[in-house]
Amino acid sequence: ALHHGSINPQTFVMAARMLVRRLATAAPQKLSPPEWGALVKSATNLGVTEAHKQLTRGCGFVLWDNLFTAAEIKEANRIVDEHVAAQREKDKKSAQYTFGKDVGHDNIYNKGAEQGVRVWNLLEKGEVFEKMVQPEIAMQVIGKTIGDDFCLGSIAINYLQPGAAGQKAHLDYPYWDYVNGHGSGSGAWPGAPKAGPEHHFFMNCQILIMLDDFTAINGATGVLPYSQRNICWPDDAVYEREHNLVTGKAGTVLLFTGLLHHGSTANLSNGKRCAVVSQYLPKYVRPMEDMNQVGEAVRKRATPRLRQLLGEHT
Repeated sequence: ALHHGSINPQTFVMAARMLVRRLATAAPQKLSPPEWGALVKSATNLGVTEAHKQLTRGCGFVLWDNLFTAAEIKEANRIVDEHVAAQREKDKKSAQYTFGKDVGHDNIYNKGAEQGVRVWNLLEKGEVFEKMVQPEIAMQVIGKTIGDDFCLGSIAINYLQPGAAGQKAHLDYPYWDYVNGHGSGSGAWPGAPKAGPEHHFFMNCQILIMLDDFTAINGATGVLPYSQRNICWPDDAVYEREHNLVTGKAGTVLLFTGLLHHGSTANLSNGKRCAVVSQYLPKYVRPMEDMNQVGEAVRKRATPRLRQLLGEHT
């Protein structure tokens, strides 16, 4: 790869060291007895029942590689590239540099790190995202996990430009404020959520659709298998030692709950790493993104499932 120029020579040694360390430490967490389900190492295309079991009682995530066509992935990438290019141009004219400064997620990045870019409100940016937000088999698994009448919390692009930093291990919304057993804000949690392997009460599911190949050096998502069973903020040392990288070809779909300890890794390549990330919540949790910004044209052609996701009741 170095010979062909796909890796910046200045970062080759760093990338090699990181890859060796990741491969050496990529082992399932030891807290899981075998009957809870084996670690999913590749796209397995599980059915609804088995996928739900893995999501909640097994390793905490499932993968499919057969839900979207190459043409759909290409179209999504085209739209993303247009919006990221527009953001770059806007930043050039701005007095304050903002590209790569996703301030809403500052608390999961090291101070001063160059962050990835988010493109929000994707339902207004292309019809392909209306399909990507509702893959039926994933919708069925999510319904079994957080309740049938679930809603969409957000749909956005997570774009890592070359040099973008990785994230610290974290939980997702609405667990953001749950830090070391206490809410980071006053009254964020009235009490500690129930925890343990028999806990089946989840308040978040996430779908990540890989628009590029996810590799060991371009920012693949790291996960700590089985960590969704014990509701607590990640221990950095445990996560660093025992996390796994989820790699896959463009078009691969990753489904996990917001309780799974996870985070994107640094993009050490010379190319982008892009994904569509959709958040799904029980109907009683306030969406993270304002769904009222979705316009009438999208709503008129929406499927019954999409209307449900947007909070419309028939």
